[in-house]
Amino acid sequence: FLLMGMRLHEGIDPVRFEALRGQPLDPGRVASLVEDGMIEVTGEGHIRVTRGGMAVLDSVVADLVYHGGPGALLEAAAAGGATTVDGIEVLVQQGAIAFEQWTGHAAPVELMRAAALAG
Repeated sequence: FLLMGMRLHEGIDPVRFEALRGQPLDPGRVASLVEDGMIEVTGEGHIRVTRGGMAVLDSVVADLVYHGGPGALLEAAAAGGATTVDGIEVLVQQGAIAFEQWTGHAAPVELMRAAALAG
């Protein structure tokens, strides 16, 4: 939702994002990305990607396959200079968000990653 929504001309509504995620965007990160020229805040208070930020969004490729290691998609993307995120990392981060929402405690991300990699 976040990355795709920021590509839209109207951007994302931070209030709606908070309602969906259960916590607000990190104001420090938002300020840093604005300062770096990656995102901007519209007159309506929505957040959207800038032209400079679009180049960064277009250079990240995620593969949602959880097993088997990096496949042809990620290998080709990396060869082309893109940042890649494999399915295990996506799974770990999804699990970490869920853990934190359910328990109210910080997720043991390194332990979760090690468990996921162990199979």
